[in-house]
Amino acid sequence: MSLSLRYIAPALIALSTATTTYAQDDSSKTQQQQPQSSKKLNISVGMGALTTPEYLGSSEQELYVIPFATLDYKINETDSLFVNPIRGIGGQRKFNDKLTAGITGNIRTSRDAEDADLLTGMADVDTTLELGPFVEYKFNPSFTLGANLLLDTLDAHQSYTASLYSRYRLASPVKKLRLTLSSALTYYGEDFADTYYSVKTSEAIAGRPAYEAQASLGELSVGINGMYFIDNNWFVNTSLGYKHLLGDAADSPLAEEDGNYTAVLAVGYKF
Repeated sequence: MSLSLRYIAPALIALSTATTTYAQDDSSKTQQQQPQSSKKLNISVGMGALTTPEYLGSSEQELYVIPFATLDYKINETDSLFVNPIRGIGGQRKFNDKLTAGITGNIRTSRDAEDADLLTGMADVDTTLELGPFVEYKFNPSFTLGANLLLDTLDAHQSYTASLYSRYRLASPVKKLRLTLSSALTYYGEDFADTYYSVKTSEAIAGRPAYEAQASLGELSVGINGMYFIDNNWFVNTSLGYKHLLGDAADSPLAEEDGNYTAVLAVGYKF
């Protein structure tokens, strides 16, 4: 795993409220609690520290210090492009005040045999870019429900994940603080489950028996994100998320823990 992907990609996952890299928003993360910007291009940069599991199901946590950046480009009144820890990577069209759809994606980092003791002797899984459609419906200013389908574009797992997710903006006791509660339920495709949670007969050892994971509901995640604006440019972001494995993934001998948490604290600057 390269240095940049190992350090930056986990941050993109964690900063997206530690639940989903596909959650979209009507405004940039760095515009929360701020007046709507008339600029076509909005950029922010920052630095953060996070703790995250070596892989989902691992009992080993890792601490990273990473940079991050966001970019939002407004093409016209309805269409925009984004590279954003909250939004992922992609483009969207806003059909009205409630319905938004587009293409979104994220980087799924590699899983190497050296990442954890339990993986020793197993085949590595390459880093891949997952892309696919999403649709969201905003029921009211506080509650949004969405769904997406992410497809492997680089043949790392040759499969897909499908997710149903929600976001709820909590009432904040502090004017410059925005609190968002998120949740997601994700289904693992057949080859995705097999790639990440099966153990081949040739890889079986004591404590790691052969196992064939099938397609099933794969994970349930919840998270809370807090964004505080120090002034019109500087902001602090903190997130805490929890993911719980389900179905065949949870039953895999590679799942030392059914649940994992991710926490992040970051400081950024909006240009």
